[in-house]
Amino acid sequence: MPAYVTSTSILNGKTRTMELKLYEQDEFDVLMHAYKEGKYATLEETFPLLSSKAIEFIRYGILPGEWDTND
Repeated sequence: MPAYVTSTSILNGKTRTMELKLYEQDEFDVLMHAYKEGKYATLEETFPLLSSKAIEFIRYGILPGEWDTND
């Protein structure tokens, strides 16, 4: 089962959920906890399989193209 992450956009306050097919939910949760505990320096280091757009969603809640449309 893929991982799902929910994040709120810093641009418009909308809360959305993204499916992350490259990680299982348990694996994602363990890695995110390790990141929050300081075991990884960056989200990119924590989740090397994710695209920069997925990392941006985790970090800022912003979907691809949202910077341009503010939607």
